[in-house]
Amino acid sequence: MPRIRKTGAVYPIRHEQRKTLKDGTVKTYVNWQAKVDGRWVSAKTYKECDRKIAEALKEKTEWGMGVDRATRLGEYAERWFELKRRDLKPKSINNYASLISVHLCKYANEKLSEVTASAVQRMIANMRNLDGTPCSYNRQLGFYNILNQIFKAAVADRLIPTSPVTSAARPKRRDMGLAGDRRTINGPVAVSADRRSGTQDRKAFTVEQMQDMLEASSDDLFLGARQWWRLLTGMRQGEILGATLDDLDLWRDKTLETPDSGEIWIGTYTVNWKLESLDKEHGCGEPGRDGRYPCGFKRPSSCPRYRWRVPDGYDMIHLCKGYALTPPKSARGKVVPIIPQLGTVVHRYLEATENIIPNPYNLIFRTREGMPLAALDDRASFRDLMRRAGIPDYENRYGHECRNSVVSLLFHMKVDPGIIQRIVGHSSIAMSEHYRTVPVEDLMRGMETISDGLGLKQIEWKA
Repeated sequence: MPRIRKTGAVYPIRHEQRKTLKDGTVKTYVNWQAKVDGRWVSAKTYKECDRKIAEALKEKTEWGMGVDRATRLGEYAERWFELKRRDLKPKSINNYASLISVHLCKYANEKLSEVTASAVQRMIANMRNLDGTPCSYNRQLGFYNILNQIFKAAVADRLIPTSPVTSAARPKRRDMGLAGDRRTINGPVAVSADRRSGTQDRKAFTVEQMQDMLEASSDDLFLGARQWWRLLTGMRQGEILGATLDDLDLWRDKTLETPDSGEIWIGTYTVNWKLESLDKEHGCGEPGRDGRYPCGFKRPSSCPRYRWRVPDGYDMIHLCKGYALTPPKSARGKVVPIIPQLGTVVHRYLEATENIIPNPYNLIFRTREGMPLAALDDRASFRDLMRRAGIPDYENRYGHECRNSVVSLLFHMKVDPGIIQRIVGHSSIAMSEHYRTVPVEDLMRGMETISDGLGLKQIEWKA
C-alpha cells in the first residue's frame, strides 16, 4: 500500500482534536486523514483510511479524477439552482422550485457519488402529488430533465466521473390519449406522437366549430370581442390578456365600406408583453433550523423585504397583486394583422367600454372592475363558449387550440409557410432571414384568407 513519503505515495496522517465537555473535562478525538488529488479522505482508523486512499487512487487511475464522496444531492442541487435561476423565466423558476422542494428534497441526503441509474428511475417512478396520486407524464419528464442538468453540472465540477441520468430511461407516456383518426380543418389526420418528447399533436377546431363559436360569442360585446380576438389572431393566452392599447393600431378603411356595411376598421397589434402571475419570496434571509424566517412571517407576501421570484434584472412591469407584464415567449415585435371583421368588432368594443369600465393598466381586455383577467377565469369563459357552441369534450380543452386552428386554416388556404411563422411567432431553425422581414401588407393578406375560409361575412354580430 502507498505509505512511503520518499516515493510521493499517499499515506494516512493522524489528526487529533480536543474538545472541552460541559463538565470541564477535555476529550481527545482521533481520526486519520489523507489528501488524494486535491480531496481529503478521512476515517476513524488507520486501516479504514488506508482503504479509502487505495479506492481514491484506483478511481483516479480509471477516471482521471477522484470521486467526491461527501457532497450530498440536496446541498448541490440548492447551489445549482441559485445559479440556474438567473437564466430562467419566472414560470420556469416556479416549476423548478416546485420539483426540487416537493420531489428532490426526499433524496437530499443521498450522496452524489452513490446515486445510480436505477436509483434515478426509482425516484421518477415513485413521484406522487400532494394528494398521493401518481404524477403526470409532464411532471415526471420535468423532474428527469432537472436531475439530468444537476448531474451534468456535477460532472463538469469534477465531483463525479459520469452522470447516472444518462443511463436511466426517460419517462414514457403511459396513455397516448386519442386513438384512430381525428378531424381538423384539413380533414382526417392520424394521431401522431413526437418521438423525442412523446407529446401529441394538439387538437385543432374544424371550420364549422370555429364558425359556431364566433356565432355564439357575437351576442355579448364585452365577452365576445376577446373570444373573436382569440379565434382570429392565433395569439397565446398570456399575450391576449396582456395586450395593451399602446401596442394596438387601428384605422378606418373607407375603401372597404359599402352603404350597408357601416364603418370598417383594420389594423395591427404588436406583441411586446404577456400577462403573467408572479410569486414572491422572502428577502429577509434564509430560514433557521425551525423553518422560521428572520422577519418572523411564514408567507413571503408578508415579508417586509419580499422580492419577486424572477431573475435579477428581469424586464417586467408590475400591475397589481401578483400580476405583471413580462416579455412574451416569442421575440418582441411580432406584428399580428387585425382583419376588417375583427378590427370593426374591437373598435366597437373599445368605444363601448372606454367610459364605462376603468382601465388603470391600459389593457385592452380586463374585468368589469378594470383589473387584469386571471388565466383561470379566461379559460372558464372560453369553455363556457365552447359548451354553448356545442363543442365536444370542451372540459378538456384550454383555448390554445385556437392558435393551432389558425395555423391549420392558414396552411389550408395555401398561405406561405414563412408568413404563417411570422404571424403566429413560431420559431424554426429552417426559417430564413427573408421571413424575418415580411411586409405588414403581406401579413394582412395572409390573415384575410381566414375571413374567406370561415365565411366571416355571413356571421352577423348581434351585440
